[in-house]
Amino acid sequence: MKKRAVSVLLLAALLLGLCSPALAADEFCFIAVGDTVPMTLTSGSMPYFSNAGLFVPYTVFDTEPCGVVSAYNAAEQTFVLFTHEQRLIFNLSDGTVTDENKSVSNVLTTYKNGLLYVPVSICASHFGLSLSILTSKGGYMVLRFTNGTEVYDDSLFLEKAENLIAYRVAQYQSSQTDTPGATDKPGTGAGTGTGTGTGTGTGGDTPGSVKPAAHGAVYLAFSNVSAMSEAANALEASSLTGTFFLTRTEIEQNPDLVRRLYAGGHLIGLTVPDGTADVLSALQSANSALDAVLTVKTVLALLTEDQAHGLSGYRFFLRPAAADTAPAEDAEGPSLFLCTKDPAHELQSLLDGGFTLQPLRETSPVK
Repeated sequence: MKKRAVSVLLLAALLLGLCSPALAADEFCFIAVGDTVPMTLTSGSMPYFSNAGLFVPYTVFDTEPCGVVSAYNAAEQTFVLFTHEQRLIFNLSDGTVTDENKSVSNVLTTYKNGLLYVPVSICASHFGLSLSILTSKGGYMVLRFTNGTEVYDDSLFLEKAENLIAYRVAQYQSSQTDTPGATDKPGTGAGTGTGTGTGTGTGGDTPGSVKPAAHGAVYLAFSNVSAMSEAANALEASSLTGTFFLTRTEIEQNPDLVRRLYAGGHLIGLTVPDGTADVLSALQSANSALDAVLTVKTVLALLTEDQAHGLSGYRFFLRPAAADTAPAEDAEGPSLFLCTKDPAHELQSLLDGGFTLQPLRETSPVK
C-alpha cells in the first residue's frame, strides 16, 4: 500500500509539473479526505513544489486524513503525526523524522508566512494513504487523501465536488477578506451522507442558498472548563475547531475532557487564575500537567495584560476585557472571540453574522 501511495504521488507530481495550466489558479487549494472537502487553503497557505517534492502547511493535517492526527509544538520544535499504531515525529531543529520503530531519517521542513510546511509524500506514504493531485474545472488544485474506503473514484468525486468548490470560491471572493494562512470551513463541511456511506460528502453549504454577508476572521478561544464539553459538541456539530485554555487545576481534574478535546482536533492552551503571583511558574506547572495527560506541551497562553508583562517563552494572547462579546460587523482585521458560557448560542450568532471562524494558533495575527 505504501509503495502504491508513493507511486501515485510521484506520477501525479510529474504530470502536474508537465502541465503548467494545473497551477494557473493559484489562489485556492482544496483539501479532500475520502469523499469530503473539509478544508480550503487560500493564498497565504498554499502548497508548493520544490526539488524535494510537494510541501503542505501543517494545518492540512487538522483534517485528520483517514484518522491521522497531528500535534505541533513550536516550543519543543516538534511536529507529530500519529494513529493508534503508527507515528512520525519530526524534529524541526535537527531536520530528522523518527517513526514508531525508532528509525531515524533526514527530512526537510520549512516555514512560509509563519506556517510550518512538511513534505506530504513522506506523511502520506508512511500511513498507507494515497494522495491524488487533482484539478477542478475552474483550474483549482485539489489534494485528495484516500485509503480505499472512499465511495467515488477521483473523476466522479471531482464531478460531485464542483458545485461546492465554485461556491466556496465565490463566497471567499465576495467577502473581500485576505487573512494570511486562513482556512475556510463553511457550514458543517462534513458532507451530506445519509449514514449509509453513499452520500456525496462534498460539503455542508448548499449553492444558491441565502447567506449573510461575510466578515473578517474570528479566532475562537474558550475558557471556563464547565462549559467546554458543550463547546466541543457545538464546534463538532459545525465541523469547526477551537482553542481551549485551561489552568493546571482544570487539567488535573478533567483529564478525560482534555483528551477528548485533543483527540477532536482542538488546540490546547494554558491560562492562570487571577491574582497568580508567579505567572511563569504557574504556566510551567500547567504545562507539566498537560504533558502528564497528553505527553505534549503547548506554547499557547491566554493572559491578562498584567500577567503577560515581561513574559517570554510562550505565545501569549491578551484576554479580552469583555468575554462572550462578538466583534463589530465592521471590525477591521482579525479578532479574538473568548467564549466562557453558552457556547452553542454564541457560535450560532457568529455563524449567522457571516464571520469566518478559525481556531487560535501561535501564528494567528492577533495580539
